[in-house]
Amino acid sequence: MTVSQQARMAAQNVVLRWMAARGDELAQLATGRVADPFAVHERIRARGPVVRSRMGLWVVPGQGDNGRG
Repeated sequence: MTVSQQARMAAQNVVLRWMAARGDELAQLATGRVADPFAVHERIRARGPVVRSRMGLWVVPGQGDNGRG
């Protein structure tokens, strides 16, 4: 991995942790620093079948809602 790739990854991690601290549930799950990830998932699921995170990513939190099957 090049120095520029390492710097890019470090910057992405900083932004991810910052978004998690600001309340983005997807970022909280992605950092792995939540005491109860199931509670975070339930909060996301309660917002609806398709949810947009503060990072701008779309999340489909429901079980079995992925269109397969």
